[in-house]
Amino acid sequence: MDALSPPVDLDAAPAPTLGRSFSATDAELEPHELREFFRTEGYLAIRGVLSHAELRPVRAALDEIIAGGKLAAALPEGASVGTEGTTYADRQSPEAADGSVRSTAFCVRFDRPEGTFRQLAGHPRLLQLVRLLLGERVMLFRDQMLLKPPGGQPKPLHQDQSYFLVEPSDGLVTAWVAIDDSDAHNVRA
Repeated sequence: MDALSPPVDLDAAPAPTLGRSFSATDAELEPHELREFFRTEGYLAIRGVLSHAELRPVRAALDEIIAGGKLAAALPEGASVGTEGTTYADRQSPEAADGSVRSTAFCVRFDRPEGTFRQLAGHPRLLQLVRLLLGERVMLFRDQMLLKPPGGQPKPLHQDQSYFLVEPSDGLVTAWVAIDDSDAHNVRA
């Protein structure tokens, strides 16, 4: 980024929207079309890959982590929890006092083989889509859940490759799964 360029205030303009998205139940899911769309656009949004029922155990595990913070029984040893307050540059600001759970990381790596987070990462429909883009050999590089409390600090659009620097650069896919529906009651005003 040019040092003279002002930062972009994503809250000052309407939120950017993704162009096309696909539905997991549509007959339009042609593998070659999905691969080409991903290659040219840099993202692939597919609605309905996992059902509410399939996500219910993940939501329950997250609720337990949120209720117990770092000491939650559901948090595997070696996993981590971050808070909303730690995302602010000014740690003395009133916002930095917010102890709401903001993120978890490494839950899959340290989860039991039959554990909730590992089951989510290895879900057959999710893996099928990742293999479509990367090929048959898939390795989990990192897991992370970003939890955005209503009114919390925004998470600007970004590309994960700039954080993780995986080589080859086209060997990284972030599988983003929405655990909750977004509606007028749980989004930032």
